[in-house]
Amino acid sequence: SWEASTKEWGYMRPLPWRRSKMTTSFTKMLSGRNTAMLLASLGAGTMATAYLMTDSNTVSAEQRRKLYPPSADFPDLRKHNNCMAHALTPAIYAKLRDKVTPNNWTLDQCIQTGVDNPGHPFIKTVGMVAGDEESYEVFADIFDPVIKDRHNGYDPRTMKHPTDLDASKITNGVFDEKYVLSSRVRTGRSIRGLSLPPCCSRSERREVERVAVQALAGLKGDLAGRYYSLGDMTEKEQQQLIDDHFLFDKPVSPLLTCAFMARDWPDGRGIWHNNEKTFLIWINEEDHTRVISMEKGGNMKRVFERFCRGLQQVEKLIKERGWEFMWNEHLGYILTCPSNLGTGLRAGVHVKLPNLSRDNRFGKILENLRLQKRGTGGVDTAATGDTFDISNNDRLGKSEVELVQLVIDGVNYLIECEKKLERGQDIKVPAPIGQFRK
Repeated sequence: SWEASTKEWGYMRPLPWRRSKMTTSFTKMLSGRNTAMLLASLGAGTMATAYLMTDSNTVSAEQRRKLYPPSADFPDLRKHNNCMAHALTPAIYAKLRDKVTPNNWTLDQCIQTGVDNPGHPFIKTVGMVAGDEESYEVFADIFDPVIKDRHNGYDPRTMKHPTDLDASKITNGVFDEKYVLSSRVRTGRSIRGLSLPPCCSRSERREVERVAVQALAGLKGDLAGRYYSLGDMTEKEQQQLIDDHFLFDKPVSPLLTCAFMARDWPDGRGIWHNNEKTFLIWINEEDHTRVISMEKGGNMKRVFERFCRGLQQVEKLIKERGWEFMWNEHLGYILTCPSNLGTGLRAGVHVKLPNLSRDNRFGKILENLRLQKRGTGGVDTAATGDTFDISNNDRLGKSEVELVQLVIDGVNYLIECEKKLERGQDIKVPAPIGQFRK
């Protein structure tokens, strides 16, 4: 018979009514509080493996984790240089290892990208992600110090995050276009009640797409546009989006793939943009939605005004359909990576600085202005030639208006330095910008 043949190969689990009294007794012993001692006395590795193979339906995933102490699971972080590796201690790991969020997301899943990626050649990385909104509370003992490290001392337990989307407050927001080639402001928004991209199921990812696309269809005027599903677009549409620098591709960065971002690609992913191609929303890339306002040239104030107006209308349309964005008063808007909490905002320009970039004070000037530089190809790229992507380093503890104004003032200072160096004049390193309000 089939049952007999499978038993002969050794992988047929005895049916419940055929278990011997000895097996039943052994199962009861293992399910008790003396499991670890029993396995140790019998040879934990071999005995645990044999037991789990023959009685896997009886032992839960949580019980399997507890067959070994947390110290046996603690990752080797001796060569790591990211925020998670600096904050994670054996005591914190022991406290959190066996906890799960309501969506069954674990600590080890949070930190996997930081374990697999010891460091980054250009930017100090965070080293962990959230699988859902609850991750930031369930695993607060590790997220809180990581947030404090990444966000310039911001304490998520005691401090509150300000939000301000009033673009009329911006001053001096038009750059000299001899130096600034393009301007861009982006953020992310997550839909409450659905798991974040590292954790979400296919159905949740498709629900994010459905909710977002239905809401975006309600945008009017200069914000009206259309949606392109990555899985359904034609070759012509795909090439046009590539030419416009809109298309996001399957993640290849190990920072993202090790955080489970590329599962089921391209299912449930897509790009929406307005008819003028100046307001863009990515769906189900690193976050539920990535909202971008951009245009050629140096009019950052206009870019930010469109950004604020678009965000406010999208949120209104989402709420009309019974949904809302993840937000709380301490962390601001909740996103997948702790680096994007708060505003989630990165206001950036592509700027040519041939003289300043060769000055050995360039790095210190950026540091004191709370700015960061990247290559124009994105986070994993080095600068090529004399053109840099300059943006704010902070996300949390300052409002959207404050951060955009910080970038405007900082980039204008960089341009003035560049002009002075062109004339053979000296430049000064500015005093460090003050911390956020406590």
